[in-house]
Amino acid sequence: MILNTRILFVFLLFSVVGFAQKNDSIPAYQYSPNDPETVFFDLEAFYPIALGNTVYKDAYNFDPGFAINFNWFFKPNFTLGARLSQVTGHAKDKSLTGNIKYTNFQLLGLTVGYFHPFNREWSLQSKVGIGTTNYRNRSPEDRFEDKGGQVWFSEEVAYRLGKSFALFATTGLEYHFNHIDIVQEKDDYFNTAIFANLGIGLRWHLQNPGG
Repeated sequence: MILNTRILFVFLLFSVVGFAQKNDSIPAYQYSPNDPETVFFDLEAFYPIALGNTVYKDAYNFDPGFAINFNWFFKPNFTLGARLSQVTGHAKDKSLTGNIKYTNFQLLGLTVGYFHPFNREWSLQSKVGIGTTNYRNRSPEDRFEDKGGQVWFSEEVAYRLGKSFALFATTGLEYHFNHIDIVQEKDDYFNTAIFANLGIGLRWHLQNPGG
């Protein structure tokens, strides 16, 4: 299942990049045409909803998460970027988590996206991403870490407040593939996770001095 997910992500990634190469003539939308934008940052708060038959759905309650996103227009309307996010889950079923009180997910990943403006105020950004996840587990007696990976897809609808700032709402799906040492029959239950995220945030657009 992990292999199939990676193959699907690679297919989506090359599809987006290939489409960008065929559309070099499409100009990136600029709020101020004489002062073109090159990068923008997102500050995001989101609520993760665990899905599927996994320990993360059955044994944890999750707090809202936080993320910082960086986006760079590498081609007209297309972005490359990075994402740093953090989410904390509190154990609610010790029969599944043992002595773990809570776990903290920290993601560092790369994204590629398509930025589509509807008009001067409204825009949509679609992104796919891949990254590494660090799981910091805490119990009364110990602290330990697990490693894993993550792929995701997200959609962000933004409303421009002016030249520099915008508000946005986002939704997305995450698939986690972990590397916890566990017996084979429980591997999918403990080493995979699916989350649906709902969030809001503030976007900061930066212009290229001198055009």
